[in-house]
Amino acid sequence: MYPSGDFLKRMKEALFIKDDIVSSYENGNSSLCAQDVDNLKNWSPGEDLVREYELHDEGYQEIMKLAQRLKKAFPKLFELLDAKDYTFRSVNEEIAENSMKGFIAGLGKLNISVDSPWVAYDNLISRDQIQKRLGINYSLSNTNVMGMWDFCRYMTAGIDKKMSPWCALFSTEDLKVMEYVDDIREYFRNGYGNPTNKLFGEIAIAELLKSFREVIAGNGKKIAAYVTRASTTEMIFSALGLFNDRILSTTSQKYDRKWMTSKFAGFASNFIAVLNK
Repeated sequence: MYPSGDFLKRMKEALFIKDDIVSSYENGNSSLCAQDVDNLKNWSPGEDLVREYELHDEGYQEIMKLAQRLKKAFPKLFELLDAKDYTFRSVNEEIAENSMKGFIAGLGKLNISVDSPWVAYDNLISRDQIQKRLGINYSLSNTNVMGMWDFCRYMTAGIDKKMSPWCALFSTEDLKVMEYVDDIREYFRNGYGNPTNKLFGEIAIAELLKSFREVIAGNGKKIAAYVTRASTTEMIFSALGLFNDRILSTTSQKYDRKWMTSKFAGFASNFIAVLNK
């Protein structure tokens, strides 16, 4: 998806640093290599900073390819579908509704109707090392650094294996630290750090169990597919007790931790439950 909110704001702020990085290199103050600087110099955000909170074309492709893999893995499941056999629904947001369209497109030429939508720790960052590497003669804020990181992760294309030039500004250690900072935020916002999150996740699990029981009773649907936010996925995993670190607030867990959202709650992340006879 395209960035929005605080992510978009800090990315726009980081954009002003781009020319300073290039000038720093040209003045001999940067330790970046010529190719990395040239890639950054020639890079342009295009529509990425205009289409706020919209589904990115790559996100659409990821969802579509997910549906194609599911259809290939369970070919009989998608044969001769009647309206009573399935539920396809998203939350009431354009990005979720377009994700559902991509999923339906991936299933091929099936006559499927979609239900109405549901209405629905900065001090760890090594700013000094990053600033020294870039050769900039003014202090970078945490917001600046996180904004540049957002350009790195949002503008990197996984399907095309195309790396954003902003990623070259960081060392592997930098990226691990920033991922850890973001995981702490998600841990308390959507995960085990707040007991309420588990309760919200249990709502979705209860709906899943209800669907399974209806199938066992002989009057259920063959397929139920929903599109929602990554935050809901994290809450579901919390309700299931998955990826559980007892507490995620010590630097010793920076590398050795189960709660790593890039592994289970990234773009086009999914949770699939199959009831076998």
